[in-house]
Amino acid sequence: MGISTDRKSTVGDMIANGSAKAPGLAFRSDPMVGIWRPGAGKIAITTLGNATSGVYVHNGNVGIGTAAPTNKLDVVGGDLSFAGTTSGASMLWDFSADELVMTKAKMSFSGALAAADHVLDFSGMTMPASKNIIRGGSYSTPLAYTAASGGLLQIYYSQSRDTGVDVASFLYGVTTGQAGALGATALIESNAGSPGPKTLEGGQFMAGLRAGGYLASIAGDGTAGMYGAWLKVYANVTSVASAGCRVAAVWLDNQMSCAVGGEEYAAFVTTGGSVPDAVFGFETSSNGWASFAYFDETSYNKQPVSTKSCVTTTNDSDASVIWNLNGTAYYMPLYVVAHTS
Repeated sequence: MGISTDRKSTVGDMIANGSAKAPGLAFRSDPMVGIWRPGAGKIAITTLGNATSGVYVHNGNVGIGTAAPTNKLDVVGGDLSFAGTTSGASMLWDFSADELVMTKAKMSFSGALAAADHVLDFSGMTMPASKNIIRGGSYSTPLAYTAASGGLLQIYYSQSRDTGVDVASFLYGVTTGQAGALGATALIESNAGSPGPKTLEGGQFMAGLRAGGYLASIAGDGTAGMYGAWLKVYANVTSVASAGCRVAAVWLDNQMSCAVGGEEYAAFVTTGGSVPDAVFGFETSSNGWASFAYFDETSYNKQPVSTKSCVTTTNDSDASVIWNLNGTAYYMPLYVVAHTS
């Protein structure tokens, strides 16, 4: 059988190295599309006749848009798209079938993003029931995590602007039906035998000043300040909170049904360093609060409220608690008393 004259090599000869514009193995109708050898141990596929438009393989690394891949997959100057579909042969990534699997691998991102770009964008996805965009393990089979420190997710950022406020993480959810909505949840449990862990915290939020750091005056800005957490509920004047509902900026729920050998509180308040002005500070932009504390029909006659009267043991109070009202200190007397039946 004869060899066609348009071949760039014969059976007796090796394919020429070629170049991006003249690949050693090319197509008659499109001579700048083909395979060529850019160097020792390298192979490349060129499509547009330049060194950055092809696919390069070197030492087990694949480069798309780069002639010098240093990782298992380097993509430069373009987007990597995963189209999740349930059927069809042209799919790039079928999420339901896990056709793209990475084992003991990592993905690294570098470079500068355009103003409208995102590193990972799931905006076009439709979430089915009981599924997750990102998941690691499950309640019955959690991830095996053996690191002594750090975290499953770590993000560090810094900024040096003099205006604006950075939002390190933001979550927005809106509901248009009657189903409940939870913005963020965390569940930390102990399944350890005695003596168990010393620390279980559902969440930890901290704000602080480094050595030599400053905090500016709020200067009339009611939202300014340094807070470990800002918890807020709000409504527009046209909104309706129906009769029988409940609204609170903070819900403290102690459900320790077991015997607690140590201390137990609904809230635990500590201090160190300088002496704070008060345990609680009050400020309002409306008409204040109807009551300082409210005990409803389930708790008005339960501890710490007592329906018994008291008989003082001395004329003067034994001690007092300081309350500060608009800069004036008031003292709530405390007595050692005997209860009457």
